Amino acid sequence: ITQKQSEAVDRLKRNIAYLNENDQVFKSFQLANTAMMIQMVIAKDIRFAKGRDFNELAGNDASLFNNIEFFKNYDNRNEPIYRPFQLAFLLMNIESTFNKESIDRNEIVDLIWFPTGGGKTEAYLALTALTIIERRRHNLDFDTKGVSVMMRYTLRLLTAQQFERATFLICALEFLRKKLEGSGLGGDDNKITIGMWVGGTTTPNQLKELGEDYKWRRLFEIQNLAEAKRANRFPISYCPWCGCDLLTEKDGNFERGFEKKMQGQTINGLEVFCVNNSCLFEKLLPISFIDDELYNKPPTLLFATVDKLVRLSHKNEAANLFKSPLPIDLIIQDELHLLTGPLGSLTGLYELAIEQLCNRDGRRPKIVASTATTRNTSSVIKAMY
Repeated sequence: ITQKQSEAVDRLKRNIAYLNENDQVFKSFQLANTAMMIQMVIAKDIRFAKGRDFNELAGNDASLFNNIEFFKNYDNRNEPIYRPFQLAFLLMNIESTFNKESIDRNEIVDLIWFPTGGGKTEAYLALTALTIIERRRHNLDFDTKGVSVMMRYTLRLLTAQQFERATFLICALEFLRKKLEGSGLGGDDNKITIGMWVGGTTTPNQLKELGEDYKWRRLFEIQNLAEAKRANRFPISYCPWCGCDLLTEKDGNFERGFEKKMQGQTINGLEVFCVNNSCLFEKLLPISFIDDELYNKPPTLLFATVDKLVRLSHKNEAANLFKSPLPIDLIIQDELHLLTGPLGSLTGLYELAIEQLCNRDGRRPKIVASTATTRNTSSVIKAMY
């Protein structure tokens, strides 16, 4: 056994002991795993299959979509399960999530490496769930609103794919917040939400674009289902909870799960909701992707591309993402190996600014990086952080 392997085993043992010695930490750990179990179910169980017309869902038992007893009694041969490295990764980061003075938090960038398709996303989603829960349950003397976790990507395609996965987790956490009385996850004034902060070719940057820019405005003018689906440029097309299409035929009519909120002649919001009456999120999905709304009400989990950080030096309102009473708790940099050359240099410069924005009263974020290759990762991490 090598020295690094021995250190990893010792760290794992320390974290398991920390978990056993702290009852409230253990309860938060249980909640995080419950959220992960639920998101695995809604991601994989055929009864939650994504992208279905409303008419395909109409006959389903509503308890599937809004009753916690369904998940408590879940019985399926494909029962959700962690891969060993996923559970080990979560366990190794317990103490550094709860103890803000932890050496593993303040002096180490944790790198999770596994080949493409091996399950890295599931591993850091579990840590994301634990971090969000820790912020809400263990900071009762503070206002816990605002960004808790920031996930950063280098490619917009990757961002859109991972955003879709993460919406399952956020809906699972929001489900638990609503359904578990006394969970400590917050009231209705502090929903658990997710937001996408990327360039204007992927999402509208301003609300006024929904009425002025043809490529965004067009969706609201179409009354034909097939044409509307082709025109939908938003980064979401179905409910991440029950799977119902957000553009669908319902009771013989065409309905959309997108609605502009108006104040006189001015668009002051975009509501995204499920059109399935049996769904927990029929009134509002906890999802936003327009810059104006992200700045006005920062999400719990923020997805961003590294190039979007440049907005901090051009758009004053972008700083609102970092102005919450509690600073960001966790930063996850995916696809670390792509941060080389000029892109890596530019991102490294902005890391200094991000670190200053996130550090407050001696509290700093935990940093995790993810990669499918370990080539030059040590030098890249040293240069970046």
